[in-house]
Amino acid sequence: TVNFIQNHGLKRKQFRTFLVELDNEYDELSYHTELRWFSRAKAVDRFFHLREEIRLFMDKVGHSVPELDDNNWTKDLDIINHLNTLNTILQGKHKTVVDLFDTIRSFKMKLNFWITRLESDNTDHFPKLRFLSTSDSNHECYVSILRSLYEEFFEDLASLETDFSIISLPFLVDLETVHADLQLKFIDLRCDRALKLYFEQTRNILEFYKVLPQEKYPRLHRSAARILAMFGSTYSCEQLFSVFKTNKFSEQKFLR
Repeated sequence: TVNFIQNHGLKRKQFRTFLVELDNEYDELSYHTELRWFSRAKAVDRFFHLREEIRLFMDKVGHSVPELDDNNWTKDLDIINHLNTLNTILQGKHKTVVDLFDTIRSFKMKLNFWITRLESDNTDHFPKLRFLSTSDSNHECYVSILRSLYEEFFEDLASLETDFSIISLPFLVDLETVHADLQLKFIDLRCDRALKLYFEQTRNILEFYKVLPQEKYPRLHRSAARILAMFGSTYSCEQLFSVFKTNKFSEQKFLR
């Protein structure tokens, strides 16, 4: 439906005029590739708010869309918005894989909380679902989706939780979880007041491992480098891919 309106200049112009005539707060139907910062979730969110106007317009131009009369698809939009919020938090430079893991762990806790709330028919955190729900609505299917996300979400990161704790909380980590070859070094580290004070003042693990004496703690340095390099390289790849997509889109617009 979005492609039908946006990819035809006349239809796009007619739809904008149609929105003006209805005195709608929006004057355009956003297409997720128009602006890099305008995410798919935001485009879908606007589609939701314009769904009735879109249905009327499509009927008017003789291209009816039966799916617009079915509210089932719109009930997934709250999850899309929650995932979009998560994705936004995960973006950007200067974030380590430990930051990513903490954010994911928080999201998993939220998933469990949402499941409990929905099982009690509480839709406070799902405004679109609440708007479309009736008194006899069954949220079991929705709960099933959330439970599936909870069980599968970044399952592979869970196995690295101990490593993350060792690197990010060197003065607090339980020594019993540390490899035997590193336990004595961690005791030395905990007794180094200068390093402990620096860690408490900066609260930045990247800066901390820059000043940690490599000759005294070689294995800890290697472990930290292995962990902290994970997300940085991933972000660089994603950023480069984003540049390629942006350049491709700019060239396509130039050639039109």
